[in-house]
Amino acid sequence: MPLISFAFCSPRLLTTMEEEHSLPLELRFENGRGYYLRLAVSDLDEDKALPGIFVNVVERKKMVEFTTLELVKRNAKVYNSLCCPGTQLT
Repeated sequence: MPLISFAFCSPRLLTTMEEEHSLPLELRFENGRGYYLRLAVSDLDEDKALPGIFVNVVERKKMVEFTTLELVKRNAKVYNSLCCPGTQLT
């Protein structure tokens, strides 16, 4: 994970989300996608429903990947400040 992750996504934000929703979240990064969260399918309740704060939910094998509006905003800020001011991350 790039060094900027510590400035970008403070441990406090991740810890707060983990505590509020009682989920062991993992912060991940991909160049074309930015930062996102993931979680093992086995860590979800039987109904497999994530709280409404989590958006763009995709199930991949034994993992569920998703983001939040806050992460989308932060990804856009990082992308705009480092790469291409005036453009948006797609």
